[in-house]
Amino acid sequence: MSTRTRTKTMRMTLGAASALLLVATLASAQNGTNYHVLNNGFDIAYAGIGAGGSQTDQDGIGRWIPGELINGGTLGAGGLPTYKQVAWRESVCIFGPGPGTLAIRFPLIALTELNATPFPTIYSPIVFTPVVDPLNVIFPLGNSAGFVPFGIPAGSSASFVLAGLPSGCGSGLILLPNEDIAPSANGGFATLLACATGTSLPIASTGFCWSVQFTWIPSALNSLAWPTGGWWHYLRNSQDNNQYWAMSNDELNTWQTRSVSSDAGLTAITAFTANVEYSLISATRDPYTNVALQPVGINGAGPWYFQTENFTTAFVTPALNLNGGIDMGGHQSLSLGGTGGVPNPATGLGNQDPLGVGGGALPTLGVWTFDNGSPAADSAGSTGSKRVTWITWNTDATFGVDPNLTEWIFLFGGTVKVPSPNPSTFAQWLQPVTLALLPQFTHEVDSCPSGCPDPGGFASGAFGIPAIQGGSDQLPLLGVGPLTAGLEICIVVGTSCLRGEPGEPAGGFCWNPEGWSPSGETTIYITD
Repeated sequence: MSTRTRTKTMRMTLGAASALLLVATLASAQNGTNYHVLNNGFDIAYAGIGAGGSQTDQDGIGRWIPGELINGGTLGAGGLPTYKQVAWRESVCIFGPGPGTLAIRFPLIALTELNATPFPTIYSPIVFTPVVDPLNVIFPLGNSAGFVPFGIPAGSSASFVLAGLPSGCGSGLILLPNEDIAPSANGGFATLLACATGTSLPIASTGFCWSVQFTWIPSALNSLAWPTGGWWHYLRNSQDNNQYWAMSNDELNTWQTRSVSSDAGLTAITAFTANVEYSLISATRDPYTNVALQPVGINGAGPWYFQTENFTTAFVTPALNLNGGIDMGGHQSLSLGGTGGVPNPATGLGNQDPLGVGGGALPTLGVWTFDNGSPAADSAGSTGSKRVTWITWNTDATFGVDPNLTEWIFLFGGTVKVPSPNPSTFAQWLQPVTLALLPQFTHEVDSCPSGCPDPGGFASGAFGIPAIQGGSDQLPLLGVGPLTAGLEICIVVGTSCLRGEPGEPAGGFCWNPEGWSPSGETTIYITD
């Protein structure tokens, strides 16, 4: 699985937003936080990923969190709308004894903000952008092994760079995506938000997989820029050579993974197939809305694959949920014309259609929101909120327009941003597609009578984060066929609250961050 790569070396600076870390296996997150789900939970560990093979204690694994998932909806440090990460969760498996005390070890955790310039790479990162195939299929089918190559910035010979660490973060190098960093004339830059070194958690026995939650102390970590290109979450291997990174092999990515592992002392990179991601889960202050797809991952065993509670319509009645559950993992792109994406080597089928039942077309599409709870229950006893889904066509990302000129307007004294194709007329953001789908995608977020699923499959609320979730009706898509005429259409999805909640007047949307905050947005590329 290892492929050699050329790299360049650089040194990073430590950003002003660095913070202390508190580690706990069962930490109580701050009140008002909720999950930001990046994958379908851990399923498997691979020899040679974290330990074994030609792995060394200088190697590690990285997970790219793209800017469209990081750009938050409420005011943060520096007076800009920003993402607020309160906690996150790592996943590891310990197999075999170590040379000394048996422990889960994190020699280095480094979180780096990357901003590629000029626009539009802020929305379509160089390394992680899809490659246009000669047949005009935007998300390529890939080769028989199911691998898609990473991109290379103009004027460079490397998809990734090796970065030196500043004082206070230990020694050695870490792997970074070359988001226009090298050559420096491209204008991209990397800023280390925070780092932690030498974390060790003693355990009693081997043969188990673990989730470890880290909480920011004293407060949430904010992005440094808006909009931001994305965050790179990087972990260095344990020196004990018995700790493997836990992976999800159940993702519906149609073209490329966002996880990368180094090998052989930072001289090689291990390529993963599109269905595989490192199992990383984040927690945020903002409500978080994600696209919910048909649950047909290769394992058929995601945490929400059998979720039937809290699916509602605009009228808060039980919604149509054809599949008896949803897929909440990594799916940054959809093919409506039957392209299944890169083939999974285990099945020969594209990850978007791992069962081969529809030629690649997704049977259902909806949205699902993780809420941070309301100040008080409403008259019906709900502790969540009624969420109104907004859907906009991001013409900026599609046609290369500067997003700072046309994409958003600000309300409540600049403390909340809302989507607007034309900032001079607020009403224009209510596009026909949004209006048509309001009854379909409006839903209520609440606690589940049986306990809402934890992203890692643990008992509801196991890590101290309240399980307040809800999803919309599911829109059947079989037979929809090609809609984009060869364009890579970028849509942005998010939710606000429905007016009529406690303290809000009746009718329309509400954006008041004091009661019912708007969610962060999810960007999805729709093709063919």
